[in-house]
Amino acid sequence: MLLTREPPQTSGLRSIGLADLALIIGAALLVLPTMYEVGRFNWTTEQGGHGPIVLATGLWLLWREVQASPAPRKPGNSIIGGLSLVVLLGIYLVARITGVLEIEALAMYGALIVGSYLLFGGRLSGRSGFRCSTWP
Repeated sequence: MLLTREPPQTSGLRSIGLADLALIIGAALLVLPTMYEVGRFNWTTEQGGHGPIVLATGLWLLWREVQASPAPRKPGNSIIGGLSLVVLLGIYLVARITGVLEIEALAMYGALIVGSYLLFGGRLSGRSGFRCSTWP
């Protein structure tokens, strides 16, 4: 009988590279102030009380989809992603300064999607639900 040896289990933290760390820090710098304002103004009302549940469910489903995806992790086109990121971060900055929360949240969401595209590529990002017809 042929005995096979299973590969050792590795921690997910070992596979975090510099690009992953930059994405995590950048995402935190965008998400935390915006979501604090959303929580302060929208989630405290009766109409927005379900917001945290929807957010947690969406993040959980996204995590499951990325983990189960057979799509290869190949970084996206840096020119398309870089230009998109510059435009979206500019919109985010202007919306943050002027205090327009809806535009700020929309630009934050777009910047996170573009960051996902730059890190994971169009195939994995598209498979996770972030489809864009211009992504190779």
